[in-house]
Amino acid sequence: MITLVLGLTACPGDDPEGQDTGGTDTSGTTGPDTNPTTDPDDTGGCVLGQSGCACLEGQCIGGIYCVDDMCVLGPQVEVDQGPSVVGGVVVRIEGQVEADSFTWEQVSGPTVEILGSETLNIAVVVPPDANGGDEIVLRLSATRNGVMLSDETTIGVRGANFENALPDIADPLQLGTPEGIDFGGMGMFVVNSEGFVSRFDDDGAFIESYDVAGIPGGGRFSVEDLIIANREGTGRVQRLNEVSGNLTTLFNTIEGGGPLGAVDSTLPDVDGNIYVSTNLDQTVLRYDAEAGVAIVFLEHASVVNPNALAFGPEGNNVYVGAQGHVWRVPLTDMGVAGEPVDYVVLDPTDEVDGLVFDEGNNLWIGCTNNSTLYIAHYSVGGPAEISRTFSNVGGGVSGFSNLEFGRGDVNNGEFGRDVLYYTNPLDGTVGRLRVGLRKLDSPLD
Repeated sequence: MITLVLGLTACPGDDPEGQDTGGTDTSGTTGPDTNPTTDPDDTGGCVLGQSGCACLEGQCIGGIYCVDDMCVLGPQVEVDQGPSVVGGVVVRIEGQVEADSFTWEQVSGPTVEILGSETLNIAVVVPPDANGGDEIVLRLSATRNGVMLSDETTIGVRGANFENALPDIADPLQLGTPEGIDFGGMGMFVVNSEGFVSRFDDDGAFIESYDVAGIPGGGRFSVEDLIIANREGTGRVQRLNEVSGNLTTLFNTIEGGGPLGAVDSTLPDVDGNIYVSTNLDQTVLRYDAEAGVAIVFLEHASVVNPNALAFGPEGNNVYVGAQGHVWRVPLTDMGVAGEPVDYVVLDPTDEVDGLVFDEGNNLWIGCTNNSTLYIAHYSVGGPAEISRTFSNVGGGVSGFSNLEFGRGDVNNGEFGRDVLYYTNPLDGTVGRLRVGLRKLDSPLD
């Protein structure tokens, strides 16, 4: 909804008598006409009702505004419509303005904090205790030439409803002990530690399974290949092509011939390089796609049992979920890890088993062993603070392992892109929560 307020400020270029003198100087500003011509109508060369001229019976032509009997350009203002989200997240709202000045304000709803209100791109902190059905109304107002216009946007609040994403699947040959989860162009792929990967459509129906001998765990897509961490023996990283169904081993040793160890999670980047956590072996590996070798990327005494991996919003950091902490690890130009920064401090008993950022730069943290899901607001310098905690949500979906947002086209349908999916190994289920925000489009993802 756009509203209009007319000010009482005179238009620049008006003479002291309120009459337009016409003419434009070389800077583009209106000024006195140094070479006047005869004006039989005594209108100053203007057409009544047009921009920069006197109003025509109090009116102007073509969407401009009459201020102090002069027709002037008003501002242009538009604000994006807000999403409907769970409480506790940060929502980013963008406005578009052509004006001399602008302001943001809250009109109604639970009181929120507006970050960056001096800019057109604001971050709105939705209170964690906001109730489902609440509406937060914000207004962007802009002023030009004494004319004020405003536009409003509404952020809805939805309840946090955790669900079983595959309620009709009970056959252990279709869904066993789920570990990894990701979305390709052909459906939702769930990695089961019994030795197979299952594919489901967007209605939750089982389509087919792929044999993966060993103990497959976490898996993430790199284009058409699901990159799987297989814990069997000395560890290996495999790729399953979703189109052909072919399974191949990508690498099973680190540079120099050493074993990979207890691999758990994979994280490919856009160039085909792959980060792999080893948990009990206390390292994060990095596979260089161009060189075709894996090296120890991170081994640090403070980073205990590294497991979940995610890219953040910066484009030069890898986030590592470990025992009681989430670490932010800088990437150097040579692909070597910098000094880890303690980004989120959790309960010492928390074992981080899932990490993912959404488009509001909120970090979702899953801890399977404590049946807990956290939301942490983004912090440039760190440490980030927990804004909301979900514990023991019931329904057999409290495992919170290998978090991922829905995506991908499936039989002309689509998984909810604003839905957080995750596996529950102990309960043998796949859970979901409609967050209302999509996954962060990271430059490394």
